[in-house]
Amino acid sequence: MIDYEFRILSKTIEKIVKKKIKSETKMLKSVPSFLFTKDYLHNMNKKYLNHAKRLSTLVIRGLPINNKKLYFEQELNIDNYIYDLKKINSRLNFKKIIQIPNPKKVKFKEFNKFLDENIKSYFGFELIGTWYNLSFLDKSYHPYFDYFNSNNSIVSLDLDYFFRTNIYTVHNFLNLLKKYSNIKFLLPHFGCGIFLHWDRVLDLVNKPPKLLCSSPKSFYWLEIFKMKKFNKIPVVFSSDHPLNGNRSIQMYDKFINYLSYRN
Repeated sequence: MIDYEFRILSKTIEKIVKKKIKSETKMLKSVPSFLFTKDYLHNMNKKYLNHAKRLSTLVIRGLPINNKKLYFEQELNIDNYIYDLKKINSRLNFKKIIQIPNPKKVKFKEFNKFLDENIKSYFGFELIGTWYNLSFLDKSYHPYFDYFNSNNSIVSLDLDYFFRTNIYTVHNFLNLLKKYSNIKFLLPHFGCGIFLHWDRVLDLVNKPPKLLCSSPKSFYWLEIFKMKKFNKIPVVFSSDHPLNGNRSIQMYDKFINYLSYRN
């Protein structure tokens, strides 16, 4: 079993939070400073990973960072945290997702050069446009998505709920999917309800996105995927650990129960 969304809160993120670096307003609201008190993260990781016996693989990732220097610093150091996780559970395998940078700060040529020179292997990429306050349809993203589409890349893309946005919507995602149908999308938070329009998705792609269950407040939606109309939609486990309000174990247990129903 895979946890598709395990966050690495690196020294770079700790520095941003403790120094309250102004360019990272969304991070300062989303990452509490108490996570960086002595041994707190290690103990959280240990408690979760020792409980989650069926996990075999963690898809690790950092967080979106606007500051160009700090963005590259984070991505260079993600692998360094695997050793500590291996000490907790030596059976675990690891795959890495790379943050897609703010294209207003990092041009695609810089990003591509960075990949070629520094990143030996990766599982895919992640874009959380709300942290950059920039629509994923913005033309500055076009060279990024062109690259991902031509390489059949995996891209984790955050949508948002209709009551909070008219930008990061299911409608805009369908327009993106229409143009970039070769990208293998992962959609956190159950795709923010996109499963209600799954026929539209299937009209556009042969292999539909996977929905990540990384939304503890919406976990009751798993009941919907037990229904015949929805039980073919691919839903996979993702905890968003440790940024889920200390609910990783609860989410894992509920997903195991869901799997027992599906199987």
